[in-house]
Amino acid sequence: MIENNIPKVFISYSWESKEHSDWVKSLADKLLADGIEAIIDSYDVSPGDRLPKFMESSIRDSDYVIIISSVVVGFILY
Repeated sequence: MIENNIPKVFISYSWESKEHSDWVKSLADKLLADGIEAIIDSYDVSPGDRLPKFMESSIRDSDYVIIISSVVVGFILY
């Protein structure tokens, strides 16, 4: 799936704060600077795009997926 020896990475992250989003953007910028095609919503989604469709196709079309969360995001078990 890696074309032209350039890996494609989709970054999925929680939108809990501007600081967290900025940190994720800086990670994407570092990957891009290192020649890795980093896919992230803030760079690749336009107003009016369907976010679930973007996420599904990004996961399917990427070589790797990075999921970034934090302790603020949790799950409730019943």
